[in-house]
Amino acid sequence: MDKTDRPVSPEEEVRLSALFETLIPPLEDEGFSAIVTRRIRRRVWLRRVVLGTAVFIGGVLAFGPLFELSVQISGLSILLAEGLVSLATSWNDPGWLAQNGMVLILALLAVSSPGAIRLLER
Repeated sequence: MDKTDRPVSPEEEVRLSALFETLIPPLEDEGFSAIVTRRIRRRVWLRRVVLGTAVFIGGVLAFGPLFELSVQISGLSILLAEGLVSLATSWNDPGWLAQNGMVLILALLAVSSPGAIRLLER
């Protein structure tokens, strides 16, 4: 291992810092750092306010359609329950199968699709 590859010890770090402070005087930034920091903080604050306001306005605007959707979903759940009752009472009737053959095919596809996807991924 070469001497240039070794890490600097803390004592050497202190001596180097003292040496460079005496050789190179610190630069005066005339408030530049404070101005940049203030601008960054202002932009972060502004971004938070704009995002919060947009979320609030979006929530208010979406409340009406969400309410209507919840009403439709509750109506859909009632229709689904009625359909399940109808299915449970008439699943062995050949006439039901003739009327709802497409539903049966779609159900079989939905059940078999994860296996088909796994097979295609290999």
